[in-house]
Amino acid sequence: MKQIVLAIVLITICYNVFGQTDTSFANTDLSKMETQKDIYLRKSRGQKTAGFVILGIGTATFITGVIIMGNAENLILDPEFYDGAGLMTLGVLIDLGSIPFFISSSKNKRRAMTMALINETIPKEMIAQIKQHSIPALSVKWKF
Repeated sequence: MKQIVLAIVLITICYNVFGQTDTSFANTDLSKMETQKDIYLRKSRGQKTAGFVILGIGTATFITGVIIMGNAENLILDPEFYDGAGLMTLGVLIDLGSIPFFISSSKNKRRAMTMALINETIPKEMIAQIKQHSIPALSVKWKF
């Protein structure tokens, strides 16, 4: 008997916890809500900006390495030569690190362009006639 009462209490608590309504959307205007397309486009812009920032840092590091390497007196024996060569290598590696940001940016932009909200027309039977009724639908294109 105790186990049955305990099970009912636990089920009631779980029902109340998982059955609560989400009030985060209660006072929001639905026309101002962000669509999935907007989310992908914002993500794409952020990734492209990050890619350009990383590319700029890598290029600046590479140019700094070239300048330091060019100031070396004796090419092989001067430590500035190796410092410049190290900075040039680091700049190239940083530039290569920006490539995944550009790739993911283009993928997210492509995903955003394949989603659209459209009005789909369907036949709706009325009393003595059939009318075309439009309903909102989400159009998604899959590319393989």
